[in-house]
Amino acid sequence: MRNVLLVSIAFLSGGVLAWLLLRGDASVEALVPEDRYPTYDEELLANPHLLVKTGVLTVRASAPDGTVPFATEVGYRYRDRTSLLNAGPDGMRRMADAPIGEILVIARAPGYEDAEQPRTLVAGVPMEVVLKLVPKER
Repeated sequence: MRNVLLVSIAFLSGGVLAWLLLRGDASVEALVPEDRYPTYDEELLANPHLLVKTGVLTVRASAPDGTVPFATEVGYRYRDRTSLLNAGPDGMRRMADAPIGEILVIARAPGYEDAEQPRTLVAGVPMEVVLKLVPKER
């Protein structure tokens, strides 16, 4: 009895959906409000790369002798936000979600001066920055 009821409900709901879609004056667009669709101006439609907000940034950090200091962090500062990540054993870190525009690329490690370099990250153009960490004076 329960199975018959479930099959009946499924059949009826499928029929209602088919009726809504197949009648002459209704369509899927009519079921969704028009203001729910994103609107783009003509410039953005002609230049879809303007919709991209992030780029690929690779940062390599090392000491002057080529070694990678313990606990090296690399990243960037964009506006008021700083994003630092642990560098790999080779001193490198790839960030695929770095914001495009003017950024300050940063590398830091305990016992070393912070290394910084201003750069402009462009959408669709991967960037690689090499920074040298200089030991602090004791």
